[in-house]
Amino acid sequence: MLTPQKALVYTAWGCTVLGELFGLFCLAWTFSKRNSKVLKASQPTFLYLVAVGCMWSMSAIVPASLDHRGRQLEVYGYLHSFIYRSLSVYLSI
Repeated sequence: MLTPQKALVYTAWGCTVLGELFGLFCLAWTFSKRNSKVLKASQPTFLYLVAVGCMWSMSAIVPASLDHRGRQLEVYGYLHSFIYRSLSVYLSI
């Protein structure tokens, strides 16, 4: 039976997968457009570091959700803070 806590964990994992895929897309897009004037001015190396940092930060949701001491609701905090912190960075790329 799917409990609300398990549903929250699965939702967090799904959002993590989507975020990681979007991060990979941002890396690929930056690599493919690295010779354009706008991207050269934006420093592609910095954009790579930002995208990898966001992906690394988001990957922390998975181990946080594996803590089975009745604290699965902390995953919601990680997910919420990541969305508010990093979505603006992804959208600026």
